[in-house]
Amino acid sequence: MPDRPSWRSLPMSDWLVCAFLFAMPFEGVVFIFTSSKNAVGYLAMAACVVCGGTILAKGRLHIGALTVRMLVFMALVLLSCVWTIAPAASRTEIMRFGGYLITALAIAVTPKSIATKRCLAKAVILGGVAASVLALASSLAQGGFVRVALVGARGAMDPNNFAASLLLPLALAVSERNTRWPLRLLVCGILIGGVLATASRGGVIGVLVVLGVALTWGRKRKAVLRGVLKMLIVMVVICVLAVTLFPVLLTRLSYIASGKERLEIWRVGLKAFGRFGSVGAGIGSFPAAYDAVGAGRAGYSRAAHNIFLQIGVELGVSGLVLFCLCVVSALKRVKSSRAGTAAILGVLAAGFFLGILELSFFWVTLTFPFLESDSVVIHSGESTDFNGSLEHPPATAFQHELH
Repeated sequence: MPDRPSWRSLPMSDWLVCAFLFAMPFEGVVFIFTSSKNAVGYLAMAACVVCGGTILAKGRLHIGALTVRMLVFMALVLLSCVWTIAPAASRTEIMRFGGYLITALAIAVTPKSIATKRCLAKAVILGGVAASVLALASSLAQGGFVRVALVGARGAMDPNNFAASLLLPLALAVSERNTRWPLRLLVCGILIGGVLATASRGGVIGVLVVLGVALTWGRKRKAVLRGVLKMLIVMVVICVLAVTLFPVLLTRLSYIASGKERLEIWRVGLKAFGRFGSVGAGIGSFPAAYDAVGAGRAGYSRAAHNIFLQIGVELGVSGLVLFCLCVVSALKRVKSSRAGTAAILGVLAAGFFLGILELSFFWVTLTFPFLESDSVVIHSGESTDFNGSLEHPPATAFQHELH
């Protein structure tokens, strides 16, 4: 009998991990709960501590190439504080980015049962749905627009990052096969609606990548065509609903269609990479490096809006190469999982237009253990051929772990 998920059987340590995963998207909706950003940090700290305690108590942990490369990457980040051109910004960045990376690694190397992994995946989905519903409800109640509500809130986070944080829940939801399709479609619709309502180009591109991979990865030609058709139908329906609820969305999308400002930021960012790329300007110092080479028409102290450019400027060529090796390890680790492949590729696609290095969901997506297993049912009419042949597994999620 397959290992079934049971919330009641979870130990306290895994309940804390579930709470952290559930709260991740709420980093982007602080206009509803003004203390949510701090709450996510506290939950991350608690999850890291209990996972560390579990490892010490049981004396077992899973360490692979990804874990080793992430630790080396973290060491380089710490060393960059020695030569940083913006010490205060580096200290702040270390506290956020370093804490989330270590938390994600602590969770990833802690041994977990298949049933526990399924519960953790459901916590991610529920958190994304809850954040989307609250964001949409708040925006509609104000008679406004999710993007306006997020930008207008005191201390609020960039709505682009909120959109990107919904990609991991979306990848898990669309790949789920143990849930009836009407419920699965409703969940996916809510998550995609949350992304569209932010008018984030990076988020929309990430959604397309997630849906495309999740609905076509490892399938035969006919199944691929059916998957693409489903994706197109779902996107058309959701776009119509989003434009109906948020008419200003069309204006916003037409205004940002050219993307001239972001291209200008990238142009100046490449100049900064040419100046600081040898060893890096120090973690969190991209705005200072940007100003050091001339702000250009986009203004001063701008964010990178590209995770690869951000790493190249802040950590230099060595940091960029090491980060790319981490991504390669992450993709190898999830090569037999549609949900894992869709999530990583979707977040990276969004990260090409956003600076998401310091955000919790990014590191969880790269390292989290439930993505090691094939989280979808492979039906008898489908084929998954990544490394030779893969036997058709029983119709249950997370039915085997890849070691």
